[in-house]
Amino acid sequence: MTPEKTLEEMYPILKKSRFFPSKNFWQWIILFACGIFIIFIILGTLLTAFGEEIDIPAIIQIESAGNTYAISEDNCIGLMQLSKSVVDDFNKYSGYKSINSGWYPLPISHNCNMLCNGRANKDIGIWYINIRIPQLLKYYKLEDTIEARLACYNAGIGTYLKYKQGKIKKLPAETINYIRKYKNLTRGK
Repeated sequence: MTPEKTLEEMYPILKKSRFFPSKNFWQWIILFACGIFIIFIILGTLLTAFGEEIDIPAIIQIESAGNTYAISEDNCIGLMQLSKSVVDDFNKYSGYKSINSGWYPLPISHNCNMLCNGRANKDIGIWYINIRIPQLLKYYKLEDTIEARLACYNAGIGTYLKYKQGKIKKLPAETINYIRKYKNLTRGK
C-alpha cells in the first residue's frame, strides 16, 4: 500500500455505498445530523422506559430520618430500611458482581455490618425501587406509577397485588400514610 492511494482505492466499498459519501460535504453533515437525531430518540426512549423518578432523599427521610444505623421492629436495616427479601432479590436478580460503591462483593448479607454502610444501603434501595419494583409491576401487568412503587416498597408487591386484584379492600393504613408523607415531602419539587 502506498501513501498515494485514496480511501476509495483502499476500501472499494466506500465507492459503492450510499451510506459513506466520499466527496459531498453536505451529505456527511446530513448523515451526522441524522445519527445525532437517532441517538436522542434512543436516549429519550430509554429514559422514559423507567417511568417517573422517585425522590430518594424523601424515601430516606421517611424510612430512617437519615439514620444510617436504623433497625426497625421488622428487622429492616439502614437508610432505606432494607428487608431480608429485598437483599435476597438484589443478590439473585441485580446482575451486579458487587454493588455500585464497589465496597462489598455479592452476596450481600442482611446484617448491619454491610447494610449500615450508607452508600451500599442506598445503592440497593435505589435498585429495588427504580428497577426491581417496575419489573414486578410489568410482570403482573400493573401500571408503573410513583404511588404503585411506594406501595410496593412499603407494603410489598404481594400486598399491592392483592389490593389491585380486589382481594383486600384497601392498602394498609401504614402504606396510605407512607404515600401521604412522600407527597408532602416532595410537594413543590
